[in-house]
Amino acid sequence: MKNLENIKQNQDNLFLEKIVFEPAICKDENFCVVDDINPIIPGHLLLFPLIQASSFADCSINQLISFFDTFFSKVKENKGYMLFERGRANFCSSFNGVVHAHGHLIPSALCSGVTFDVGTIIKYESLREALEAIPSKSKEEYLLWGDVQGKFNLIYPLSLAPKRMIRNTLTKTITREKLISGK
Repeated sequence: MKNLENIKQNQDNLFLEKIVFEPAICKDENFCVVDDINPIIPGHLLLFPLIQASSFADCSINQLISFFDTFFSKVKENKGYMLFERGRANFCSSFNGVVHAHGHLIPSALCSGVTFDVGTIIKYESLREALEAIPSKSKEEYLLWGDVQGKFNLIYPLSLAPKRMIRNTLTKTITREKLISGK
């Protein structure tokens, strides 16, 4: 596999070196989805490109959209997932200092009302529109979230956001939703 060779040549990306060997839920030649190693809820998945990239905005948007349309939607039977990405972040809870693209895929039933108070939220009709709004040459972080098959929200640029913000916000939202629903 040519992308695996890229990963081997990119020895400084510990994230890709480790996660590429996790059992894939679905994948194509550009992207892969695996179970999150520390899931917030059952069904929490992790999406990542099979090349070194600092964000999904720095990948081929057409390839990412094609992946969702062709592979992911068939495997997950359109059960409704939301994608959350903190693009170009220079840290990760697993590999401090390694900039690598990855997004959390969470069943939307428990997190559709999630929001973040770290900047101005711009709403887009699709993932494509949101990603195209992010300057490709920029190194500034952004926060992207929305329904894989629907509308997306973007905060760009993102500054002064705490580490683990997505995971912590989702955990609070899902816990609140469970308390309200009694499940």
